Amino acid sequence: MTPRKLMTDYHAAAKRGDWDTAFGFLAEDVVIHIPGRAAFAGDHQGKAAARGYIQAIRDRYRDGGIELELIDMLAGEGRGAR
Repeated sequence: MTPRKLMTDYHAAAKRGDWDTAFGFLAEDVVIHIPGRAAFAGDHQGKAAARGYIQAIRDRYRDGGIELELIDMLAGEGRGAR
């Protein structure tokens, strides 16, 4: 599976609300960087931390206030980012 395909499949699963599948695409050493000074800002290192961050945001906006939109993607031979 190419990084581009992996990221596209992750985004599609997340967008349709299939978070078990989406979380399955995360690498054990994933790092999510959230800029700013908010409570969630900073680096979330590792699959468990990334999953925890995403779940906390989902819990906070249970009323449907979250929309996922893929704006840009960096994909190479062995890495990807969105």
